[in-house]
Amino acid sequence: MLKNKLFIILFVLVCGFCFCLPNGAEGIATSTPTLTAENIILPEVSIVQPWANFESNYVIDKSVSQDYYLKNDLNNFSVHVKIGTTKQNLNIVLRELNSSWFPSGVTVDENWTPNNLERISLVYEYDFTVDGGVRAFSAPIALNLKTEPLLDSAGSTDMRHKIWHFWDKNKNVWRPLRSVADLNHNITGARTYQPYGVVALFIAKVEYEAWASWYGDSLTPSSKYNGASNMYKIGTKVKVCRLDNLNKCVKIKIVSTGPYVDNRIVDLTKTAFRMIGNPGGGIVGVRVIPIN
Repeated sequence: MLKNKLFIILFVLVCGFCFCLPNGAEGIATSTPTLTAENIILPEVSIVQPWANFESNYVIDKSVSQDYYLKNDLNNFSVHVKIGTTKQNLNIVLRELNSSWFPSGVTVDENWTPNNLERISLVYEYDFTVDGGVRAFSAPIALNLKTEPLLDSAGSTDMRHKIWHFWDKNKNVWRPLRSVADLNHNITGARTYQPYGVVALFIAKVEYEAWASWYGDSLTPSSKYNGASNMYKIGTKVKVCRLDNLNKCVKIKIVSTGPYVDNRIVDLTKTAFRMIGNPGGGIVGVRVIPIN
């Protein structure tokens, strides 16, 4: 009987000592649960393809007509297609390319002459396909990029003409697209018929897009087709075209400096201004190009 009591006491002491051991002691089970697929918590991982910082995908009905945006930090690059562009549904992919994937090459003008323009935007990729991944339509696509106003060294608006270019892989050059500015919204647009493209915005050297105003003909009696500008030397001949109708132009000679208003590129005589706009409106958006 005494032996049995001693055995029981010894057993209780040993068990009590075991339960007091810290977790992880050899031979002692811990409270760590078994890891399974259901209870593993992993951090969220954002996977970005090596060629793109951002990507947006759309599947659109052939009857839909609207702007489709790249959902990046700025939400500033968009494409637009018209109703009836294709008889099939469209798949659209928009990408903002990673800098390591930017094509490197010179810019050329419409005559293939290198002009080495400065790129002022990121590089974007768009791809329009129909079912099966086939690029099987040729219809106008509008490209639009909203930018913050650029400033020159004096802190004034940089009025140089912004031009869309597309990467010509076969020639290894950036080729221009006919581009036009929306001055009210800081948007540069272009039209293309290519269902796929890598595009970027470059800035011209001696062409400008900004507002034009007018003054009375009597201030420069030598001609009714004179003007003032701070961006061209006196004596320079320029062509001034209305931005919303680039076929509506007037040729003038720069005979004075001015106007001294931000984002105002030229003052025209009233007669010259009337060739492209209504003087009653006061100002009109224009593109100014030097000519011989």
